Amino acid sequence: MSMWLCRAGRYGEFENKFLEDSRVYCTWDNLAESIMQFHTKQDLQQYFVDNNVDVKVKTAMNWASQVWPFAHEMKKGEIVILPSKIKPVIHFGKITGDYEFLPNNNNPYYHAHQVDWFACDIPRTAFDQDILYSFGAFMTICRIKQEDRIKAVISAHNQGKKVPKITLQELQNDEEVRDIENEALGVITNLIIQKTKGHGLARIVDAILRAKGFTTYVSPAGPDKGVDILASAGTVSRKALRHLFSYTTTMQMLLAACVRTISTGCSGAMSLRSTGYRI
Repeated sequence: MSMWLCRAGRYGEFENKFLEDSRVYCTWDNLAESIMQFHTKQDLQQYFVDNNVDVKVKTAMNWASQVWPFAHEMKKGEIVILPSKIKPVIHFGKITGDYEFLPNNNNPYYHAHQVDWFACDIPRTAFDQDILYSFGAFMTICRIKQEDRIKAVISAHNQGKKVPKITLQELQNDEEVRDIENEALGVITNLIIQKTKGHGLARIVDAILRAKGFTTYVSPAGPDKGVDILASAGTVSRKALRHLFSYTTTMQMLLAACVRTISTGCSGAMSLRSTGYRI
């Protein structure tokens, strides 16, 4: 049984549609013809050449190699892997329907498979970095190897067990081109989280804000009443921000309103927590 990587747009713009419709779509723009009408992959390649003025032959070959399997090779019972671009998670589904051509749908939702999303929002951190390499293929649709290993990770996560590690050697035969930028960002993010827990993360965010031109004040380590950093894009001084931070508990509770008004003199200010951001 195969596993298929299916991306929901370069920026994850189709992800909610995939999940809400219980479908996976082949979102090639303006492909308003049934993929099944093309009898060979070369026919599909020629269609891309004929209908896209600036597309070169090699690009058309690449597109055809991804679109063709969606209709001709993806089968019921096989697994779909949907890496999220909205959150650091991965969704897994089982294909429950044959290829559908939906000509009355809006572009680009003409091609679909029904999917049962049986494991959503599994954190990327639940997977060893080596297995994430296989999810980083620089392709919109492609077959993923190491099916048994990935199933073991999903099963262990769903049962709350320790996730089994997968070594790089076990994935070294995967020849798909990887999305290096996305992988690197994931590695850096995980490293920062692991090495700078607690107040250390606040200091990193503070440094980034100051590099961006913000005036900031970082609360001392310890209880902060919900605010780690105060930052202003305006002309407010650090001294003023420090005084603002020392206001009463009531004032602290009103910070969310404070940052959206000019009554405090902190136009453009915002509060950040080490576990997330609040505007």
